[in-house]
Amino acid sequence: MNNKMSSKKEKTNAKNVIKMMAKIYKETSEHKKWAIGRWFGGIASGVISVFDFYIIGSSLDVALSGEYERLMSFIYALIAIFIIRILLQFTNPLIDSQYELRTYRTLSMNAYNKIDKLEMGYYENVHTADTISTLIDDIEKIKTFMGNTIAGFLSWNPVSLILSIIILCSINWKLTLFSLTIVPIVMFILNKVSEPLKAAKNNIQEHTAVLNSYLRDFIEGNDIYKAFNMHKSHTEKFQESCQNIANESYKSSLVMTKNRALQILMMVIPQGICMFASIYFIARNELTIGQYVIFSNMLWPLIHTFRTFGIGWAEMIGYSGTAERYFKFLANKEERTDGKDFGTNDSDIIVEFKNVSFSYHDDIPLLKDVSFKLYKNSRLALCGVSGSGKSTIFKLICGYYENFTGEIYIFGHDIRAWNLNALRKYMTCVTQDVFLFDDSIVNNIRMGNLDATDEMIEDASKKAYIDQFIKDVGERGAKVSGGQRQRIAVARALLKDAPLIMLDEPTSALDTKSEFYVQKSIENLKKGRSVLIIAHRLTTIIDSDQIILLEDGIIAEQGTHEQLIKSNKRYSELYRRQLVDQEVQDA
Repeated sequence: MNNKMSSKKEKTNAKNVIKMMAKIYKETSEHKKWAIGRWFGGIASGVISVFDFYIIGSSLDVALSGEYERLMSFIYALIAIFIIRILLQFTNPLIDSQYELRTYRTLSMNAYNKIDKLEMGYYENVHTADTISTLIDDIEKIKTFMGNTIAGFLSWNPVSLILSIIILCSINWKLTLFSLTIVPIVMFILNKVSEPLKAAKNNIQEHTAVLNSYLRDFIEGNDIYKAFNMHKSHTEKFQESCQNIANESYKSSLVMTKNRALQILMMVIPQGICMFASIYFIARNELTIGQYVIFSNMLWPLIHTFRTFGIGWAEMIGYSGTAERYFKFLANKEERTDGKDFGTNDSDIIVEFKNVSFSYHDDIPLLKDVSFKLYKNSRLALCGVSGSGKSTIFKLICGYYENFTGEIYIFGHDIRAWNLNALRKYMTCVTQDVFLFDDSIVNNIRMGNLDATDEMIEDASKKAYIDQFIKDVGERGAKVSGGQRQRIAVARALLKDAPLIMLDEPTSALDTKSEFYVQKSIENLKKGRSVLIIAHRLTTIIDSDQIILLEDGIIAEQGTHEQLIKSNKRYSELYRRQLVDQEVQDA
């Protein structure tokens, strides 16, 4: 039973390795000429390495026989081999590095393009550090692995192995058999010992991704860690993660140590057998001195080839797990790319929800039968406590999720019929948490319209009340405050000049002075545009054309500020409570 399971596992490993290699070659097929070039270079090196020893040994027998004219032909052959070897020493590394670099570039660009196409759900379910680990660590290992595999496992090794065995058997098959008896036994043991290597390498990659996530959280949230004295808890997590990597690395190194010990046996024992057996065959005139030189010199590279086969196979099993991670990432679901660009001029209704229900998970509904309309050049505010579904509505309008029930129309057309990239040209978002790229302030603003002129950027900066700040601190802007970040975001939105503006209460976390300038910049942004705003401070939305109060994913109340105050229900209660809280703060 155990033998059957072991055999099945070996077949599974071999099948998986071949499958992963085929997928990588297919993924990088545009560089096949470099792969083929390196393959031929490896074959040439294998042939040269074998015939080098054969000619040296044969020339010794010719020299001992006194056939000096024939000896010269062997010397010319050795000179030719020397020249070819020098050329291969130059061309093989050059081709190999080109193949590896091009493979790395292709794999990286394919992963980058995948990131650009992934559904938003991926980013909400997978830590950023896991993706970064795939982009950097996994691809680097696959690149090195593929280069080494072509150079050795698929070219030099098999050629060297086959030619060496043919030549040695033609000289004395008995001596060849005696010398290599132990090799299959050690190879079998090596294969068994190497089996845990794939699991260990996979675990190292997974624990490394966890460690990267801890590092990223610690760096980005360092102020929170300090403020709440979280050093101990974070250190414990970090130490545990490091220990997990150390444990798996120890397992991996233990396997490799066993491999090396077995490989030494595989090299030393055959050499000893060859030496003592050769004395017997020379005494019986079944082996010449030159043939012994061929044997003693060729046996070492032959055993080395067996050895590198063992190492290569162990590495291939280990790195096939790395390749699996990469292709699992590429297999993630992408946003759809079909649909049309309908434009924005044929509808007075900008956004319309008809009986929309939505949940991230089937058992946790976030929106339930929601219906509303946002008319052209009007302002619609969404309010309610955290978790009521406000941000979810924004995500649905942006087309981040389409597994909703009901109907959503944007600019008069079903959102499922829109091309998502085209749709997003006509909307822009300003949120509480503004992301700024690692670039100049001007270039961050330019992200709203990459074709914008300097005059357009200056105009947007003035309307966002950020122009003086740019002049004072320079383009890079050392440290940007919350209010300044918000105004940069507003300037970016002004430059995009989209007809639909979505605001996720960008002033909720600002001081009074910053809020004043941000509000003024937002008023400039709202002019002549349709606005959908998430409101936390109800005092900021009293001039909205329509206000919707969400509670537990349903519309609890809907109307103008005056109508909702007169109804004296939940909205009125929240509004009066905020007024009291504001008076207490002002006091």
